[in-house]
Amino acid sequence: MASDPTSAHRVSASVDDVFAARLQLITGKGGVGKTTVAAALALAAARQGLRPLVVELTTRASLGDVLGTGAVAPGSSLAVRGVHTLSLQFDRLLLEYVAEHIPFEAIARRVAQHPGLRRFLLAAPGATEALTLDKMGRLVLGSRSQRLQFDRIFVDLDATGHSLMLLEVPRVIRELLGKGPLRRSLGRTSLVLEDRAFTRLHLVTIAEPLAAQETLELWQKLNAEHRVPLGALIINQYPVDPIPQDMRQVLDRAFSEAAMLPPGVREDLLLAKEQLAAHERARSETERLSMQTRLPAIRLPQLATLRPTLDELTDLGTRLLAGSELCGAVG
Repeated sequence: MASDPTSAHRVSASVDDVFAARLQLITGKGGVGKTTVAAALALAAARQGLRPLVVELTTRASLGDVLGTGAVAPGSSLAVRGVHTLSLQFDRLLLEYVAEHIPFEAIARRVAQHPGLRRFLLAAPGATEALTLDKMGRLVLGSRSQRLQFDRIFVDLDATGHSLMLLEVPRVIRELLGKGPLRRSLGRTSLVLEDRAFTRLHLVTIAEPLAAQETLELWQKLNAEHRVPLGALIINQYPVDPIPQDMRQVLDRAFSEAAMLPPGVREDLLLAKEQLAAHERARSETERLSMQTRLPAIRLPQLATLRPTLDELTDLGTRLLAGSELCGAVG
C-alpha cells in the first residue's frame, strides 16, 4: 500500500531505515557528487554481502569513470567487487516493454524496432521517462520475464529539474491515458515510488550557499508536489576543521599581530583564515539545511583526490550506511 502523502516526508526515521529500502534514488544539483555517492553506497552494500545494482540514465554516463570500468552496458552486468551496473537506453527499454506484452520474441523485436513507432516515441513528451519508470518498477517488483535479482537498486538520477520531471510522469500518465498496459505498469511503479518500504530519495549537496539553496528549493517542491519518501540529506565534500578548538585563541592572537610577522608566515595565516571561513560557512549551511528539512543529515569528508580508489569509495559508502557524522535527524 502506498504511504500517506501527508506523512511521507515527516515520519521519524533512522539512518538504518533510510538505506534499507530496495530502491534508492539519488539526486541533487549537478556537480555535487551524485554518481560518487551511488557507487560508494553500492560498493559498501556489496561488502555487507548484499547484491547491489547501480542504474545510470544515459544522460549521466559517468558511472564507468567513477568505478573505473569503462562505459556501462545497457544490460545489467557484474562490474566490480560484487556491484552490478546498468545503463538505461531507450531502444532496450522499448524492447523490454514490448516483450512484456508480446510473448513471442521475434514479433516483439520487430514491433520495438519499427522506425515509425520509434520516431513517434522519441518525439512524444515523457515517453522515455515513462519507459524508465516502467523499468524501475520491474527491477523492484519483478515481472513475467524478469525475476528479482538485486537486494539494493541505486539509481543515479539527473540533476534536480530533470528528476522532478521524471517523478511527475506517473501523474501525467494517469491524467492523459485511459486504461492500458502502460498506465497499469506506471500505476504499479507509482505505488513503489510512494511506499517507504520500497523507496527512498536521497538529496546530495555540498555545503555552499548556492547548492544549499537549490537543495532547499528541491525539498520544498518534493514536499508540496510529490509523494516519494525522502531518505537522507547527504552533505558531500565537507571540509575538515583545519584548526583544533584549543588552538583557536593562539591563532586569533597571531592574526592580530600578522603585520609584525615574516611574509611567509603571514601567507600561511591567511590560508588558515580562509580555511576556517570555509569550514564555518559549511557548518552554517549544513545547520540551515538540517533544521529546515529535518532529514537525517550525513557529512562526507572532502577527499584528497578527484578520482578516489575503490577502497576509498567503499569506505565512503560504509560511512554513509553507518550514518557517520550524523548532524541532524527527523524529529
